[in-house]
Amino acid sequence: MENIKEVIKDNLINLRKQNNLTQIELAKKLNYSDKAVSRWENGEVTPDVEVLQNIADIYGVPLTYLFEKEHFEEANVDSSPKQYAMAILAILAIWTAITITFVYLYIAYDYSYWQIFVWGVPVSAAFLSFFNKKIYDNKIVILVTRSILNWSLFASLYVQFIEANIWLIFLIGIPIQACIVVAYYIEVTQDKSNKSK
Repeated sequence: MENIKEVIKDNLINLRKQNNLTQIELAKKLNYSDKAVSRWENGEVTPDVEVLQNIADIYGVPLTYLFEKEHFEEANVDSSPKQYAMAILAILAIWTAITITFVYLYIAYDYSYWQIFVWGVPVSAAFLSFFNKKIYDNKIVILVTRSILNWSLFASLYVQFIEANIWLIFLIGIPIQACIVVAYYIEVTQDKSNKSK
């Protein structure tokens, strides 16, 4: 029987490469140094179970996957297209639910609640922001989705209460947008300093 440390080491390398992550990117997601990730992949040290569970969560596999050798040869498939397809499917499910709700309200109650389509934009942006942060952590995509979420949320509130003429609520979005941009700048700066270490 092959040494379990070797199996874990091989699975860590294989999963990271399948997910197109560098050791630095994985280390950042785990709040560890890239040297720690390198030591795990060289077989010098085996991460503890809690870290292994976090790694399994990042890659979307069960913890037991890291201890199994059988799948290693057959699992040479990039999971990125599957994850993108899942995200697109989730967005389509959101818009399908919105459309069904609109049609139901119109048929059952003769009520045209068109604002529900506007509300779909911040819901979709929130999902995309969460999905990207959890899976890919692309800073530009996070900046764009959070900005869309910010302004579409205020637009949704505005159209929901359009008779009240509450256009001043858009002023609240300005400092929030500034915070989003500053947070983006801080994250990018931290990434650059981590890579230079």
